[in-house]
Amino acid sequence: MTQPHPAQAYLDRYAKNLEFFKLRFPGIYQFFVTYEMQRSKVDILLERGEIDILSEGRHLYAGQASAAAKREVAAFLSGFDYGSRVSSMRPLDEKAYMNPRLFSRSIAEVYKAYHDLEAPYCGYQLDDLLPLVVFMGVGLGIHIDVLNKIRDIDHMIVFETDMDHFAASLYSVDWVQIIGDRLDNPERSFEFVLANNAQTEDQMHAVLWDRLIEYCPIFPVTTLFYNHRGNAVYDRVSDRVNQNLVMHLFSFGNYDDELNQLNNALFNIRQGHFVLPSPELYPDSLIQLQDVSVCIVGSGPSLDARIEELKAMQSKSLIISCGTAIGALYAHQIKPDIHIELESDYCTYSLQSMMKDKAWLKSIKLIGAAQLNPNMFDLFGEARLFYKEDGVLSGLFNELKAGIPHAAPTCTNAALALAIFYRFKQIFLFGMDFGFPDKRSHHAKGSVYYQHEKSSELKAAVDYRDKDMLVVPAAGGGSIVTTHFLHSAKLRVEVIIASMQSRQSSETNKTNIFNCSNGAHIEGTHYLDAREIKHHQDALESFNIEVLLRETLFLETARIDPAWVERKCSRFIEQLDTELPAFLAILENRLESIDRISFTRMCFRLLNRISSKRLQVEDRAFYYFMRGAIWHFLLAGYCHMYALPDEQARKKYFAVWQGAFSRFLNFALHQSKRILQKEDTDIQRHEMFKRTIWQLFSCDLEFAQWHYEGYKVEQGKLVHDTIEWDFTGRLFNGKKFVPYVAKSP
Repeated sequence: MTQPHPAQAYLDRYAKNLEFFKLRFPGIYQFFVTYEMQRSKVDILLERGEIDILSEGRHLYAGQASAAAKREVAAFLSGFDYGSRVSSMRPLDEKAYMNPRLFSRSIAEVYKAYHDLEAPYCGYQLDDLLPLVVFMGVGLGIHIDVLNKIRDIDHMIVFETDMDHFAASLYSVDWVQIIGDRLDNPERSFEFVLANNAQTEDQMHAVLWDRLIEYCPIFPVTTLFYNHRGNAVYDRVSDRVNQNLVMHLFSFGNYDDELNQLNNALFNIRQGHFVLPSPELYPDSLIQLQDVSVCIVGSGPSLDARIEELKAMQSKSLIISCGTAIGALYAHQIKPDIHIELESDYCTYSLQSMMKDKAWLKSIKLIGAAQLNPNMFDLFGEARLFYKEDGVLSGLFNELKAGIPHAAPTCTNAALALAIFYRFKQIFLFGMDFGFPDKRSHHAKGSVYYQHEKSSELKAAVDYRDKDMLVVPAAGGGSIVTTHFLHSAKLRVEVIIASMQSRQSSETNKTNIFNCSNGAHIEGTHYLDAREIKHHQDALESFNIEVLLRETLFLETARIDPAWVERKCSRFIEQLDTELPAFLAILENRLESIDRISFTRMCFRLLNRISSKRLQVEDRAFYYFMRGAIWHFLLAGYCHMYALPDEQARKKYFAVWQGAFSRFLNFALHQSKRILQKEDTDIQRHEMFKRTIWQLFSCDLEFAQWHYEGYKVEQGKLVHDTIEWDFTGRLFNGKKFVPYVAKSP
């Protein structure tokens, strides 16, 4: 009988892996079934019983791949041994959630319970479980196999940009054994991130970041990065992920804000405002925008120094003002062609209503997010609506095709996202500083922060503390200071620019973005100083902007059928009635043991449901509506359970967390349905339109639960009571309003 060739075992493993991928990872199978290695070769060293990758004439593992993997795993575990602690981000402060609405009150109860335990924070203890390991680099994959056999790992992400290396792993490791019990498991997972087209560090970071954010709260709290072969590029990418954790928190959103946005948007859509024309529906009309230059104007302090350069662009480019920049432009006698607003809160309307020249404001066209406070549309002229592509309305009203990707978290982000979406030829950024030379010079001098009788109050609202400031590279060299929020907004800008450049890499007619702001350096833009911009100004030609807008962005699209809107709302109510009880069932399921492993797996069951492909694709409205609130609760519980060293403290805390989370979901179901079912469109009767998120409204009072500690409610506001007073009305006892009975002296 002929003995099989010693190399046959490697070929059999390759065939077995391909069959497995054909069944469970068809996209990977389709790519690799005919793949031929480009720059490397698999070298089977029969005399040693080893396999290696031959690249540029040398073996990557010096012919000792098995031993190298064991040494590398040992080095990794020396930093993450049993009982070791990791320090990613500290639990948030007890006062992190201060507004008095339903969600904030609910989660503030959770944070108070943790901080009341007075346990000193010493990092997050790992115990027997590694919750999530991100393998940066596959190579032959032997290190992944070794670590998987000796440690309990719930979630694994394998990131690789070199397809030759992944192809080699098909010969060397049995992926079925590594992945097997993680598939179809509601508490565990495995994911390949094979970024074939991600060649720059920016692209790698963007691809990896998009996957990691779906693992909240395990990411960012207890995510471990395993950098195979000490790859310096992968080191920088993982370091950048860790540096951007604050940006992750700002991307969550929350239920209070989502409910406010939904209420505003439903009113605005029912009012019959036109939506922005879609390039998909109106390609012939919108193609001419690709020959137009646009200036996006924020209210950063450098706008004052560069205002004359902006004036030279008038009539030669479209000028778009963003938020409070419109006041600065008015002071400099520049009338923007379009104004863009994003924020839904009443305070945004309140700020713009401070403009004294109402007629000037009314003469300006508005492009507004659908969730704007409805009062805002009375301040401006002709208006068009859009919605954030990654928001509730993209799921609820997707057929309108009015979604703009990446249009958050600030109105300047929205303006840039819009300009990129419509493929404007050249984009010039003015006053988009994302920082300031010092904390006292935070906006352009003509903005409302300096030019209104309430300026002192407004400036106090942005009184930045030194400990909250970051130092970042400046666009023209040197450095400036910024805040976590502004830095987050800048990073989001860089993500959208990197995404755009990746899409347009093979095209000849590319969008060019020029930074004319003396603020933070923005990756992917070219900085122009006063001398360099002159060349671009001279190359521009004047055109009829009014005609252009009438033929493009301000086309009169079809009006929305009110009956269609109500059908969509009814469908959303059905989603809420189905999904929220399902989350409650998982949350209220009794855990046999309140330990970190059990809690981690409960969190992932909740996360797995909110992140399911069905919700992300078919029921996106629910996904975006509730995702932020669920992430906030999961992050709080996960941080606290891993930080608390004492078992009894964890049990006590878990009871509070579970109770507050359950009550919130029950109340949210009722409150959301009330908003969706409203048929009244009289703005004067919609009290939410006249409240900032820092003020209660009657719907919230129904669910209010607090202990009386010197506070009272006056006209929907919580007021601190500093004087003795007699009360003859009704008080809230934690469950309902009851008659007040004075205590005997």
